[in-house]
Amino acid sequence: MALEMLATYFIHDGGDTSKWRLKGHGKTKFWEWMATWSVCIRSPEDIGFDGSRYILPGLDINHHVVDAQFVPDDQLFPVIAQTLSDRRSAKRSSLDDRVQLAADIVNSSDETFIIWCNLNDESTGLKKLIPDAEEVYGSLSIEERIENQRFTFGDSRVIITNHLSLGLV
Repeated sequence: MALEMLATYFIHDGGDTSKWRLKGHGKTKFWEWMATWSVCIRSPEDIGFDGSRYILPGLDINHHVVDAQFVPDDQLFPVIAQTLSDRRSAKRSSLDDRVQLAADIVNSSDETFIIWCNLNDESTGLKKLIPDAEEVYGSLSIEERIENQRFTFGDSRVIITNHLSLGLV
């Protein structure tokens, strides 16, 4: 069945046999075929099981502002970061203050935290300032990711991760 499906709807993309893409004519037909047998399940309750453990609590969002001013190298006064490059520079210039604020919030609480970072330097800085935190990032080996699953099982209070690398084994 898998080989038939691949041959019908997909084509090898270049010389790499592990990369496939939908054939032009197959885009609509593939999804029509999928709809004949596939199902989307959002909760175990959808198929008759107890889903009470899958009901998440409400999300509390608290905004914290770090008083930082962005002054480009060629300027005398602070400016509003307009371009993507300016925004990145502003983010880097406020990094230490943002990391310290986040660490202060986490260290003053006994609650569980997941901290998503955009920059590796944020993650590294937070790991140094939050002693009981686990850190997960993209270049960790499988063994290191398994070791850092203590958070998943409730044995660690804080996990710090890059927004793209949380996928634990």
